[in-house]
Amino acid sequence: MRIRSGRRSVAAVAAWLPPALAWARRGAVRAGRRRPHAAVVPLALALGATSCTAESEPFDPKPGPTVSIAMTVGAFRPAVDTVEVGSRVIWENQSDQSHTVTADEGAFDSGPVGVGDTFSRPVVEPGTISYRCNFHHGMTGTLVVRAREADRR
Repeated sequence: MRIRSGRRSVAAVAAWLPPALAWARRGAVRAGRRRPHAAVVPLALALGATSCTAESEPFDPKPGPTVSIAMTVGAFRPAVDTVEVGSRVIWENQSDQSHTVTADEGAFDSGPVGVGDTFSRPVVEPGTISYRCNFHHGMTGTLVVRAREADRR
């Protein structure tokens, strides 16, 4: 099999890139004019950049239910909740102030969650997770994460 290279074919592939990656499009076309094989580097970088995320969540083939926890004035409601591994926990800010959801052991930190915004996180390991709001020191909560019923058998 012979791979054709050159300005036209490199430009055709580079045109497929999203506008946010215009730097790669320009670099690939310029490199393709001088050295067709040099066009591969900007294209590979751009294609890799479109398929990667900065922070990925663990893959769970059997997701559990979604659990909601409200952030109100000075409290998480419910303050203690029991969930199964695989559940997605959604904290929703229902107050008129910003809050954070910060695990005491450092497992996660939402950063500021504005009024009406949410923060969500899957739970992937059994155990107890204590968390707090960094802005309101008496505002604490606990998640008790149980193994799935099927996993306990």
